[in-house]
Amino acid sequence: MSVRASRAPYWPSVRTLLSTSTRGLTRTGRTLALAAIALLPVLVAIGQRLEGEQQGASVYADLLGQLMIPTVVAFVSLVLASSVIGDDRDDGTVLLLVATSVPRSVLAASKAAAAWIVALLVLVPALVVTAAVLGQLSPGQLAWPIAGVALVAAAYAGVFAWVSLLTRRAIIVGAVYVLLWEGTIATFAGSADRLSVAAYGRRVAAAGVEGVEAPATGLITAILVLVLVSVAGIALAARAFRRVELP
Repeated sequence: MSVRASRAPYWPSVRTLLSTSTRGLTRTGRTLALAAIALLPVLVAIGQRLEGEQQGASVYADLLGQLMIPTVVAFVSLVLASSVIGDDRDDGTVLLLVATSVPRSVLAASKAAAAWIVALLVLVPALVVTAAVLGQLSPGQLAWPIAGVALVAAAYAGVFAWVSLLTRRAIIVGAVYVLLWEGTIATFAGSADRLSVAAYGRRVAAAGVEGVEAPATGLITAILVLVLVSVAGIALAARAFRRVELP
């Protein structure tokens, strides 16, 4: 009872923080721009379908492994995660947040969760529409890619919530990382994929979609790596909340 009583006061604050953070992200034109980026696989799928030169299954696998997970998911997630705290730093409200009694770990987790929720609202519909255009709507062809997208988005949400506390240029840092590493080297160089967040997401997607290029690692291992990256990012963000000079 004493443990419950000590934790109870935090949860109304967490709900409020989660609600205001998600609303703040969805009300900006930035999120609409990210939604447009998320539609890139849909446009490619439509173009390939109109040409009719390739099988829908192979196009779907290529889009998941070479565009959706390593580039689109990564970019959308890191922008939202960088913004969910970055916006608070810009307008000074982060000082009010750290002045509350909410533990820094809960504060960091709430911010990362808000970015993750909005990322899924942007990414999952685009993935489903892409699958529908290509006729890949079996449960496995949807469930495993959605799981891969969700886990990769969570990993980026944790990591870039932390990075946004270290630098005001977190989006630029993330964009360079995605373009130079996830979208190119780690996607096409087999020796580099074990150091790639997106590569483990591709491994999860490959459990339901044949043909997705992924590292030769176990499915459970891939899931655990992504979960651990997310948790580590949140833990580092909580530590940064205590140590980094704000705003």
